Amino acid sequence: MSAPEQTPDGMDATGDAVPCNPLTAIPDGSAGDMHPTAPQPLLTLVGIGASAGGIEALGRLVSALPAHTGMAYVVAQHLSPDYQSMLRDILGREAALPVEEIRDGLRPGSDTLYTTPAGHNVLLEEGCFRLRRTSTRGIPKPSIDLLLRSLAVELGDHAIGVILSGTGSDGADGLRAIQQAGGRVFVQDEATAKYPGMPQAALATGVVDRAMPPEQIAKAIAGIARGEPGPLPRKAEDLGDPGTVARILRQVREHTGVDLNHYKEGTLLRRLQRRLDHSGYSTLENYLAYLGEHPGEAEALVRELHIVVTRFFRDEKPFAEWRTALEQRIQERADREPLRLWVPGCATGEEAYSVGILVQEILRAQGRDLRLQIYATDVDADALATARRGLYSAGALEVMPPELLQRYFSRRRDQFQVSQALRDVIVFARHDLLRDPPFLHLDAISCRNLLIYLKAPVQERVLERFHYALQVDGLLFLGRSETPGGLQHLFETRSKAGRIYRRLPGDARYSGAGMGSPRSGRTRRRQQAGGDSRELQQVLDVLMEAYAPPGLVLSEQLEIRRVLGRAGDHLSHGAGQTSLDAMELLPRELAMELRALVARVQRSGEMARGRALASPAVEAAEAVRLAVRRLPQAAEEGDLYLVLFEPAAGRPQPLESAAEGAQGNGDLVHALEHELAATREHLQTVVEELETTNEELQSSNEELQSTNEELQSSNEELETANEELQATNEELFTVNQELQNKTEELASLNATLANVKDSLPYALLVVDRNQAITLINPGATAVFGVTEADVGKPLAGVASLRGVPGLMDLVNRVLASGEPVQDQISEPGPHLLRIQPFTDAAGREQGALLSFWDNAEILKAHRALRESESRLRQILDKSPLWSYVKDRAGRYRLVSQRFLGGIGQTQEAVIGHVDEELFAPQIARLLRLADHEAMAVDGILEREHHLELEGREVVLLAQHFALRDERGVANAACMKALDITARKQDERRLARARDEAEKANRAKTDFLSHMSHELRTPLNAILGFAQILEVEYRNGEGEAVREILAAGWHLLALINDILDLSMLESGRLQVDSHSVELAQIIDECAATLRQMAQDKEVDLQAEPQEGVYVRADATRLRQVLINLLSNAIKYNCPEGWVRVRTRVGPKRVAIRVEDNGIGMTSEEMASLFQPFERTGRAQDQVEGVGIGLSLSRRLVDMMHGTLEVESEPDRGSVFTVDLPRERPQGRSSRTGVSAHEASSESGNPSLDLDVIYVEDHAANLKLVRRLMETFSGVRMREAESGEQGLEAARRQPPDLILLDLNLPDMHGFEVLRRLRADRCTAGIPVVAVSADAGELRITEALERGFCAYIEKPFRLSDLEEVLSAFGHPV
Repeated sequence: MSAPEQTPDGMDATGDAVPCNPLTAIPDGSAGDMHPTAPQPLLTLVGIGASAGGIEALGRLVSALPAHTGMAYVVAQHLSPDYQSMLRDILGREAALPVEEIRDGLRPGSDTLYTTPAGHNVLLEEGCFRLRRTSTRGIPKPSIDLLLRSLAVELGDHAIGVILSGTGSDGADGLRAIQQAGGRVFVQDEATAKYPGMPQAALATGVVDRAMPPEQIAKAIAGIARGEPGPLPRKAEDLGDPGTVARILRQVREHTGVDLNHYKEGTLLRRLQRRLDHSGYSTLENYLAYLGEHPGEAEALVRELHIVVTRFFRDEKPFAEWRTALEQRIQERADREPLRLWVPGCATGEEAYSVGILVQEILRAQGRDLRLQIYATDVDADALATARRGLYSAGALEVMPPELLQRYFSRRRDQFQVSQALRDVIVFARHDLLRDPPFLHLDAISCRNLLIYLKAPVQERVLERFHYALQVDGLLFLGRSETPGGLQHLFETRSKAGRIYRRLPGDARYSGAGMGSPRSGRTRRRQQAGGDSRELQQVLDVLMEAYAPPGLVLSEQLEIRRVLGRAGDHLSHGAGQTSLDAMELLPRELAMELRALVARVQRSGEMARGRALASPAVEAAEAVRLAVRRLPQAAEEGDLYLVLFEPAAGRPQPLESAAEGAQGNGDLVHALEHELAATREHLQTVVEELETTNEELQSSNEELQSTNEELQSSNEELETANEELQATNEELFTVNQELQNKTEELASLNATLANVKDSLPYALLVVDRNQAITLINPGATAVFGVTEADVGKPLAGVASLRGVPGLMDLVNRVLASGEPVQDQISEPGPHLLRIQPFTDAAGREQGALLSFWDNAEILKAHRALRESESRLRQILDKSPLWSYVKDRAGRYRLVSQRFLGGIGQTQEAVIGHVDEELFAPQIARLLRLADHEAMAVDGILEREHHLELEGREVVLLAQHFALRDERGVANAACMKALDITARKQDERRLARARDEAEKANRAKTDFLSHMSHELRTPLNAILGFAQILEVEYRNGEGEAVREILAAGWHLLALINDILDLSMLESGRLQVDSHSVELAQIIDECAATLRQMAQDKEVDLQAEPQEGVYVRADATRLRQVLINLLSNAIKYNCPEGWVRVRTRVGPKRVAIRVEDNGIGMTSEEMASLFQPFERTGRAQDQVEGVGIGLSLSRRLVDMMHGTLEVESEPDRGSVFTVDLPRERPQGRSSRTGVSAHEASSESGNPSLDLDVIYVEDHAANLKLVRRLMETFSGVRMREAESGEQGLEAARRQPPDLILLDLNLPDMHGFEVLRRLRADRCTAGIPVVAVSADAGELRITEALERGFCAYIEKPFRLSDLEEVLSAFGHPV
């Protein structure tokens, strides 16, 4: 029978799961199962194969798949090995389930779609995906056959195969394997496939369940996941009446001779269910009738059970163990000794050839010369035919190592043929492992995955046959889920992982009589016959009882087969286990008599009668005489014997009674002598029979062995002869077919040549060596008027040809020299004449071929082309551009005069040459790369080339582009360039001037910043002491002090504006825009300037809208508004007015500062926002330097706003600030009191505070000392350097440190770092004090860890705020 590969249909098609398959657990088997455990569900995996046009079909399929089916899906799409696959991304957009690319060793999970990476084959092995680098060239990758075969092998009927659009036949063999393993097979309908090659090849196998569009396939798969159709049967009752199943099996046995009762029930019922589905019947009774009407169905059912799913070197690890065992076995053999192996259930031969390759490799590695003979057997004739051919698809050999593929296979189109040397050592024969005797004297048997399909008792008998066939220490190689089971006394384990066992010495119970004994066969037939003729048996029983003596029917072993009449009266059953042995059931006297009579009948063949004896078992003690007769019986079933208990004359006493009454007389002696003689005769008979039987058995055994060897040898010879005849027949058929093909090709070629000749668009003449015309075409007729009547005439005999000038001379020259010639002729019209010699197959010149091409249009086009080139040349020569055209090889074909003049070359020196011949290497490389890049793109490539030509630099602004033909293929490179050397020189001069201007601007900015710092330091003392004086003379006596303060603060504002302008010009000024409430800013600015307005007798009114927010920097916006308001006040008249209003739009807010002052002319407004520019009428009247408005506009611009002005002389001005509107951030909480007013309204608080002031400027020290005196409770210690400050802080840590940044010994940042590094001073608050008011410096100081930053000069309010923040009120 076929070796059913380990292909579990749910549980291996047998009910037994494969234990080494991680996808399934070991099931609960019967008493004879290999590994009994509990069954668990097996993952169903759908293999999808596609090729050309498959992307579209895959998209349609996966888009229709449900997200939750419990299945896994793997896609094998043919791709180029060098192609970076985007299949995962493409399908991921279409599928509702996750898409993942396969990695080697990945275990498939449910509800996931897997794609195969390019350049790899994928297969399922031991529950995991395995990636294999593709090796066989010219074969689509990945191999769909390889994937589907592995699914069939690993999953059985839990495998589903799908073939979509594609060319070729890849996947057809894989579908066949899945169908044979019990899986489901679907194919895309040819009408919906873009390329129907693969679907057609799949349909041609005859195993496809359904052909549908991809969407319908997805629905069918979802139906299977939902349980449609229902689960396969597990018991005979699931299919109907078990008796019907028995009748089906009996009918199959009668038609095919194959007894399916040997198979496990689960396997048998599943295959029977598949045949029911295939035939379209739902009940066993209907299928039984169908079986009787269709004799071929019995063979189909048998083939359904012969699963031929296998592959080369399946299970690499067990095969590695198998090699190790065979190496040791071969090492023990001497050279030229036979090495015999048997592969039962070889199927299509993959395993047999794998074993053959393995042994050949071992012999090759060891350098041994053994007489190898491998017997590969099976009962499937079709599978054996495939194995004998040894022709396998490329996909089946993808896992074969390349060196073995090259050594043992040869390529035949898209398949591979096993080498003749390997086929010579393997004999493929039909052999029924369950009925035919085994091969003998074997070294090894490889029977993998066959026993798992058989019932437990049959498994044991097969293993006993293997034990009988193997030599002692011979090797047995089983499948992954197979073991010797309970026959451990016959085999010991050599490799548990590899399932390799060694034959132990001892005798098996193999009898050579097949799986069933003759007795069992006769019993079955007798029961069948009895069941069919019960009425006749009843009649016979009545007749026997009425007219015939009682009797027994016995076998050769004296077992009772039938009791006739009242023969049971002579039988007695003792206590204990019963038996049908007549020698145990009859009385001892009758038993001894029976044995002697049977022996006599066996010798003579005639009926024998015994003496009259009394039967103690009969109550009446009547005398009986035994009569024994042989019954005719079939030779193979053994003899039967009829024993009759005939009544004897007289009524003799039983022997025991006679002995008691004789009392020493001769009767007792006579009886004992008679019994002794009978016993002696019986013993002699038994001894003779035993000797005869032993001799016959010995002889029969030797004859059987000899006959078996002879039959095997004859079978091999017949197989070889058959193969040779078949090969010869195939060769003859091939030769005949080739001859027919050649004839057809020749006829087709002649027709093709005639069609070609007649379709040529020019005149054609063929002449022989004598210049006689042998062939013409219609073109020759049209040009020269020659006809078929002129064939055979010489050229000179045709007037029209004779008139062609020089034609005859040219033909003579070609015939003489054998060289072709070409010439332009003008009669009869412009033609290009070409004369070509032609030769026969031997290379001898046979004549010449004359072709006349009408090239009038070509000549005309050439003239037009030359004119066009002339015009183009003139255009190029007059153009100021450097221009050239190169061919694909980089040779110059056209150049302008400007180009030639620029490089200092002549046209003759340039045309036809390449860059490397004209320029230095760096210039040649630059031009060549630009041309190549332009040829590769569809567009204009712009480059700026800097060329060093004759000691001078030339700068070209160039455009490179490709010239393309009508198909869009680039065939030339072109450059147009403008000489911009002078422009570049001008740009460099401008750049230098710009750099110098920027340098001057930076110097100015640095100067202004330095001057600002230098001015702030003395100004700090001036304003500080003035503030002290203002406090001391608050009651109207400090008018002069207030004037000093006003001038000082104005000077400080000027310094700040100058510093801001400097930062703006250097790009260092930053704005921090955020949501700002506009009304609060306007109120603060108005409060700040209200005193100034009162002094100028100007009415200042602020009318902001509440709840309006803008996006701006609050500080900078306040600075802008104060500048605008102060200008409006300063440039106004007594009793004038200033208004601040807001206009709110959907996205913008306008702040309008209006006044009725002196106004401006249009000329004055033109320069209003220029730095250091002031209006003419106000220069002498109002203080200022003219940078406020310039700074304000720049600040507004940085806040993404605008600052505009409207003005009329003597009528006033309107300044409008427009800013982006922000959404409200909450309710405003504003007060109408300014900080200055708040400070003035309350006196300085009393604080408890210890302060250290670190300052090197004596005036500043004195100032702060005086300021501190205004605060009661504040104690100040002084330090004039950083070290003094650190020492004072360590000696007595203060509550606050005021630290000047510019100290003589170290910078204030260093002082802060040391304070923070010392544990004693790390927590003291430190406030920076500096005349550097730049935002960058302030930000840097705060980031370094200063608590606050006070700018010099500082206001009393600033100092009060800092002291209040860190002091403790008293």
